Amino acid sequence: MIPKTSKPSHLAAAFILCSAVLLGPTTVVGASGPELTSEPYPKLRLLTDGGEIEIELFTDAAPEATRRLLALSADDWTDLSLWEVFPRSRVISSEIPRLANPPVPMEIDADSLGLDRQVILDRGAAMNVVQDELMAVHLKNKQSPPTETFRQWIEVWRAERKPDFLLGLDRKQLFQGFGVVFQEGLASRPVERGSVLLRPASPEHAEPRLVFSLGDRPLKTGRWMVIGRVTQGLDLLVELSVAPLSNPVAKSGRLARPARVRSITVSPGLPGSPTALGFDASHHSTD
Repeated sequence: MIPKTSKPSHLAAAFILCSAVLLGPTTVVGASGPELTSEPYPKLRLLTDGGEIEIELFTDAAPEATRRLLALSADDWTDLSLWEVFPRSRVISSEIPRLANPPVPMEIDADSLGLDRQVILDRGAAMNVVQDELMAVHLKNKQSPPTETFRQWIEVWRAERKPDFLLGLDRKQLFQGFGVVFQEGLASRPVERGSVLLRPASPEHAEPRLVFSLGDRPLKTGRWMVIGRVTQGLDLLVELSVAPLSNPVAKSGRLARPARVRSITVSPGLPGSPTALGFDASHHSTD
């Protein structure tokens, strides 16, 4: 028998989805949780070959990740390009080396996203989780299950071919079984159209590259770390997502002509961070 956190017995026949409450102004995270302030979110303006992309950074959702981004120098941005695409799904930047050493920690607060209130209550919802999420994690971790709980889930599924072992679990427990490590006191956001995020490289750390979501991705909410949103230039990203690829027969992959970032501007400037990072990237190659 796989241990589960007990749930109220009156819940019935639904997979309850509760949206997270989005906070508008910047928040400061303290011991008692996020506190609202009147400070605006800082913005990054990326001038690329194809036009300008403006990103509003959620310093209350991912304080360490956004701090690291704002601390980058002009040299750290000179080789950046938007180079990998999944048509109409997401656009991914090239690696930002200084975000890799030391790695950026994953910063996701399950409770602020309401994951503990999203409960699997019927077999249909449980089967969807098995097919759309559980097996995807299993395929990536065949040799080394992310947790002991996950290993037990796979064993029960193989033996019974029924998803009943997931009934009564909420999405916070589900993702913890997948190996996700959550934090507290953050104003985490769902993965939506226009979200700027970092994907996990491991349960504790993020990949050192920016990802732009071109659609709502509810199954990734709580697993991918949202660090901001696109406030200008989403149409440019959509155009890139269907641009020719280096491998014409592939459905996704590297762009034949990556969009290079020519300059970066930070506004408003934060203490210790530059307000303008102009540079000429014309001599840098992304091949």
